[in-house]
Amino acid sequence: MSESTFKHDLIIHKLDVQVGKDNIRLLDDISLQFTSAGMHAIVGPNGSGKTSLLKTICLLHQPTAGEISMKGENIQHWTAETRAKNIAYLGQFVESHWRLNALQVVELGLIAAPHLNAAEKQDRLAELIEQFELHDIAEQTFNTLSGGERARILLARSVSAKPTVLLADEPLNGLDLKYQRKMLETLQALCKDGMMVIIVMHDLNQVLKHCKSCALIHNGKLIKQGEVSEVLNIKNIKQYFEVNLHYQVTDHGKIVLVDSEKEYD
Repeated sequence: MSESTFKHDLIIHKLDVQVGKDNIRLLDDISLQFTSAGMHAIVGPNGSGKTSLLKTICLLHQPTAGEISMKGENIQHWTAETRAKNIAYLGQFVESHWRLNALQVVELGLIAAPHLNAAEKQDRLAELIEQFELHDIAEQTFNTLSGGERARILLARSVSAKPTVLLADEPLNGLDLKYQRKMLETLQALCKDGMMVIIVMHDLNQVLKHCKSCALIHNGKLIKQGEVSEVLNIKNIKQYFEVNLHYQVTDHGKIVLVDSEKEYD
């Protein structure tokens, strides 16, 4: 499916989230619209509400006001099965509390695909082993794997039922440069196959390189959504991230953000 045929816009309208007996406000009147396949970033300083927003989109947090719609329908009216089939969540800090091997962890994702029979599920697992290069680690206990290996396994689990939308919360966190590159390459491949990926990232240069749109949030409020270069302008970066950066063109003609207060040899 190409980007031009993507018909499953995800629309967030005036979303509020309050939690606890003190009604702590995590999100405040946020409206967003994601209208095509590809990678879309959510950025902001720590504590701005990025994770809360992802969790609310998949209803791990229940909104206290507002609406989330997809395919023209309010997803709060969907069954849990329908939500799981359409929207997958790749969270942070996941461990297995059972002695499961890597392939068993991936297989858990197929709970969201009850329409597949046993043979079709085995075929899908074989596809995932190939796609995510899991041959050498499939039988290893999940909790004994490296961070990069776990990241591959968890991503494979998240997309095993072929969701339309993947919500990825800092999937590069804790990965070395090699596995960061592998993760981003895999996510880009999923986007080319027609998936929408909404990703929380702290590395603004990776956002510039890989994402087609960006939403900046701060203190639970939306500051701006749009093209990455428009959202991540120098004024916004200084005001909301509290750092001085500037844009620079590399020898290869790429535009990157660099530290204005640091000298480079």
